[in-house]
Amino acid sequence: MMQFDLEEYTGYTIDSAVLRFMIYDAGCVGTTFDIFHITQEWDETWSGSHASHGNDVWYDNYNIGSTGWHELDITDLIQTWLSGSLENHGLVMACINNNQADSRMYSRDVSSESLRPYILLTVPLAFDQSTWGSIKNTF
Repeated sequence: MMQFDLEEYTGYTIDSAVLRFMIYDAGCVGTTFDIFHITQEWDETWSGSHASHGNDVWYDNYNIGSTGWHELDITDLIQTWLSGSLENHGLVMACINNNQADSRMYSRDVSSESLRPYILLTVPLAFDQSTWGSIKNTF
């Protein structure tokens, strides 16, 4: 389960959103999972084994083939959160092959910030009319 604070982008229309995460142990190469949005609040002290999630699959059949950085395009999910159509309670990566696969990724708790998962957002450049007017008046 992961949750990212996207509040400062509420209302934005984004060009893309890519989830990046580092797998450090692909003990069972071939772990396949889907990504769902979480439909309830939770925190890191929560001791449940799963979080309730919606039925919509936001990323389908992702296969962990190796250790290293992985990228998933989750633009549609993030845009749904930013538009307010769904509440952002985070996402869950649910294993869909029942072989008890055991792949591990770094979390936000790893000491090296460069190894933490993150979302790379691409937003359109805003064109500020007042700035353009200032530039135009200087020439």
